[in-house]
Amino acid sequence: MNKKFFAGMMTCGIAVSFWACGSGDICKPSGDDGLIGTVEGFGVNPGYVTEVNCPACFAGVSSSAVKPSSSSVFRPPQSSSSYSSSSEIIVNLSSSSSSINIPPTGSSSSTGTVGSSSSAQTQPGNDLGSCSPKPAIAEIGEDVVWSYTRGTAVQSSQLTKATYGWTFDDGTPSSVSVIGANGISQRTKYTTSGDHGAQLLLSMGNTVYPITCSPVHVNGAAITGCKCTAADKKPDVSAGASWSVTGCSSVGADIVGYEWNGATVADPTTPNVAVLALAEKGITAAPTVRVSNNDHSYVDVTCDEIVSVDSTSPDYVFEIVGNQIKSEKLAVKNEGCMIIKGSWTDTWNSPTVKVLCDGTAADQSVGMTFTMTYNSKEIATGSGTWGFSNLGGEIGKVTAGEVSFTNICVTFTGAETITCSMTN
Repeated sequence: MNKKFFAGMMTCGIAVSFWACGSGDICKPSGDDGLIGTVEGFGVNPGYVTEVNCPACFAGVSSSAVKPSSSSVFRPPQSSSSYSSSSEIIVNLSSSSSSINIPPTGSSSSTGTVGSSSSAQTQPGNDLGSCSPKPAIAEIGEDVVWSYTRGTAVQSSQLTKATYGWTFDDGTPSSVSVIGANGISQRTKYTTSGDHGAQLLLSMGNTVYPITCSPVHVNGAAITGCKCTAADKKPDVSAGASWSVTGCSSVGADIVGYEWNGATVADPTTPNVAVLALAEKGITAAPTVRVSNNDHSYVDVTCDEIVSVDSTSPDYVFEIVGNQIKSEKLAVKNEGCMIIKGSWTDTWNSPTVKVLCDGTAADQSVGMTFTMTYNSKEIATGSGTWGFSNLGGEIGKVTAGEVSFTNICVTFTGAETITCSMTN
């Protein structure tokens, strides 16, 4: 009576080309009655069958005399065109084995493993892909779409037959399994704040690949009203720049943290204030700060932009010599800063100096805008379709001795330069 069974269910090692008996005899394959081992459909040559007849081998061999190893080696016949003589398929002999994973044909060194179809297996070094949420920062109750991105080790044609098993930590739904390309993206919601992860089990054939997704952050109580203001939008390099966050509120939660990027907290007791050293004039900076509360919420705030100036090396200089204020005119570029320096010798007269500017629009359909500040305090603003004239303001009184007025700065649109002059 023939007894045919698959190699994956055997309890001892079988070499397809011959059997080695305990007595040392060699049993070659035949089609006679007896114990026959059949290896079929291994992907080497579809439909290929090798039968081994060894009734004498196993007759009288007790089960205690058979000592199976954890795996046996199947070597296809030399005539197989798909494998070289060194090809091997390792067959696990665990009684729980229920599936066979065979390596692609044509590889002389490929190794396949028979194992449980429910066990997760990975191939180190292969790029299986990734999964991530959109948006990455969500609100409670907001739809979050998780998507799988194919890696280089996965062919696009495999995605239509794959099974996508999604698990969402604390999500609704908490899990879903979809066969086919519709499983690539799945939607869920969250009722609790904090960071929530997700996992994808990508099943292709008999192999399950686990992929851990990047987390989604779910905000709790909202944070509103935050502003990050510069102490001086044109700070001198000698003083450095400084910003402070004010106006934040969060109903039902407390503001607990300020995480700065582009500036540093100098005093831990005031974490909402940060500073930045300035090495030279012309440095532009606009740091951001992440404000958080104790309900896992945060908001990113962009601070005022600053441009550093250097009072010892100004862009434009008005000089006072003796007892006269010259009506000198300077062509000033946008965001240019002026100073007034020199010495005043008239002890009986203390005039008030002004700086006034004129501008002509390069395009009258667009017009011009203009703002002048003195030590970051706005002293004049205006606009016009054709331009503007005599816009500016008082800077201060000059008295006998050294004169120094710094950080007289202008910003404007609609032209490359404007003309500014000092007067009294």
